[in-house]
Amino acid sequence: MALITETIEAMTIPFTISLVSDDIPSTRLLMAELLPKIKAELLRIEEKFSAFRKDSLVSRFQRGQKEPIFDPEFQEVYGQVIILKQRSQGYFDPYYKGVYDPTGFVKGWLIENIFHHFIEPLYQYDHIEAATFNGGGDIQASSRQGSDFRWQIGIENPKDLQQVLAIYPLSCGAIATSGTSKRGQHLTVLGQDDLLQVTVLSDSLAWADSWATALFSAGFSKAKELIQKEQLSALLVSQTSLFIFQNGQLHDQKAL
Repeated sequence: MALITETIEAMTIPFTISLVSDDIPSTRLLMAELLPKIKAELLRIEEKFSAFRKDSLVSRFQRGQKEPIFDPEFQEVYGQVIILKQRSQGYFDPYYKGVYDPTGFVKGWLIENIFHHFIEPLYQYDHIEAATFNGGGDIQASSRQGSDFRWQIGIENPKDLQQVLAIYPLSCGAIATSGTSKRGQHLTVLGQDDLLQVTVLSDSLAWADSWATALFSAGFSKAKELIQKEQLSALLVSQTSLFIFQNGQLHDQKAL
């Protein structure tokens, strides 16, 4: 088996498609056909949801125009982020800037949608064994049904990016990380500021990414309550410890 990867730069972050296959020439041809479709889809979603484009649906909605609410994708995203705000007790908030901005949800949502609509259909070809779509380190992954292939997803130590804290074997699902070790203080902390990094595993990258943001914002004590209530699988990193939760329960704790 060989790993074939291609990276697209969009929305100021790299998006990487990875395919595992035993037929490299055929897979490279599939990848060449796939890349323009994914580039076009990334541009389409950016034009619709970017808070930095004056003509986007989000910007128009911020200005008080009501037309965007008739767009099915706008409605879908709006409904999901409002649910997330309620379930996270406000630690995930699409109105945290004072105006509606679903950016914290949209990246995971578009990666997940592109993966399901453009990449997973490649399993119709017998030589495709597994696939991932990675956007800025957040990953939606799968493998062929019946395959024993597992993606080995490394979680970096925010205190030393050359060190791996944990490795998750992932056959199908999503994993997302929030923290400040790479992009600086770009996250809003509403609770206690005592976490360095949060990683969440889920079936859905849109939800994994959003919950990672919410738990980081909440701080350890409140994050623990939310993890238990929502039965989340997560990895929390503080200054001194690594906490591993599985399905809402603390599974392991290690000193750093």
